[in-house]
Amino acid sequence: MSEREAKPKPKPKPKPKPKPKRLGVAEHLQEIKKITAGRECIYRGQSDAKWTLESGAERRVIWNVGPTVKQGTALQNCVQHHHKDLLDKAREKGFGFRDGRPLSDLELLAELQHFGAATCLLDFTTDPLVALYFALGEGEGTETGGRIFICPASSMPVIPVTGEQQEIEDRQKIEKIIGEGPMIWRPIMHGAAERRIIRQSGVFVINAREIMTESEITEKVAQIGDLEKITHPIPSADKKNLRKELEESFGISVQSLFIDLAGFAQNNHYQEDIVDPFIEFYRAETSFIIGDYDNAIKRLNKAIELRQEFPAAIENLGMVMRELGRRKQKNGRANEANDLFTEAINNFDKVIRMGVSSVGTFRNLGLTKFRKGDTEAAIADLKEAIKLDPTDIDSFRILGEIFRSKQNFAEARKYYTKALSLATAQNRPEETIIKIQRELDALGSEDDPPNTPS
Repeated sequence: MSEREAKPKPKPKPKPKPKPKRLGVAEHLQEIKKITAGRECIYRGQSDAKWTLESGAERRVIWNVGPTVKQGTALQNCVQHHHKDLLDKAREKGFGFRDGRPLSDLELLAELQHFGAATCLLDFTTDPLVALYFALGEGEGTETGGRIFICPASSMPVIPVTGEQQEIEDRQKIEKIIGEGPMIWRPIMHGAAERRIIRQSGVFVINAREIMTESEITEKVAQIGDLEKITHPIPSADKKNLRKELEESFGISVQSLFIDLAGFAQNNHYQEDIVDPFIEFYRAETSFIIGDYDNAIKRLNKAIELRQEFPAAIENLGMVMRELGRRKQKNGRANEANDLFTEAINNFDKVIRMGVSSVGTFRNLGLTKFRKGDTEAAIADLKEAIKLDPTDIDSFRILGEIFRSKQNFAEARKYYTKALSLATAQNRPEETIIKIQRELDALGSEDDPPNTPS
């Protein structure tokens, strides 16, 4: 009788992965306590862990202008101009007084924000429970992980709220605050706004965006002890139970934290259009960057309509028209190109008549006349630009290009040589120097000039 083959043993079923332990309010507070180590801190809860510390005003500007406004000082400039416009309009409507006393810029912004306006004031709280509630979110906000930002109160200067009235108003002027680094403001409010601030243990932070960059949030570079760059995550799986516990055991809910809203501020929500010439100017810049020249022209015309004496917008309008004209010229639409060049020239001339022109204005004027075919007038304008700034590389390069087109290679060589010398002396990027050198080499030598202009 043959020996039976042994049956293979069945493979053990993989053990199910243990579900992550869900933390309650007490456990989250304990983790936050480890971070603060007993130091006085302020907190901000946000329902999406990917969100940065952006105020409503910053979000409104970005929504209106586009993400490119985040570069350099553009966002700061837009927010400052928007706030000046917002404050002026609010005061025109009679909102700038309380109990017969004029409100400072920050006091008026706080009143407006209380009713829903998008301002530079970012709400923080001294109560981690309140921050935890805001980190839970509403609706779709409950489906993503949240985050609590934790900042030491001692790391930021405090804007004064007591003292001589004139001194308080001066210290709270918006132009002295925007872009000056993170600051804490603990306002003295009255009425419904006061009750809400008390209930939320609220403080405001201005310029909070500078506390932590987007990469720092994404890469989680913060370490315990580096309190200015500390956040505490709130997993999405914890949110439902945390909300229930906060509402039932701690009495923290939407109804207890918020009291009322009103109409004027709602019209200044961050997704509402900003009707402001400066904002239109940056909208046009965004459109130009992505190649939407028609919309750039529309936005610049709107900016000029809102503020007729706006030389930067007028000059940019000329530059956009010239670029659009160049493209039409390249595509064989000579008449349309010529009309655009003429309009561009009129814009540059207008800036010059306003008495605020620069070397760039004359350079732009000269280049546009060259594109239109009026080379002699172009040469005169470019030489005027060089009088204003003898180190302007681009004016020398354009003159070289003009004389090359006239087959005056000796003059072209002179201007390209000067441009190359300036670019080298000014440590311009290597690709710029190489490009000018190629333009110069293409002219050949005095003994061996090119047969025809390229």
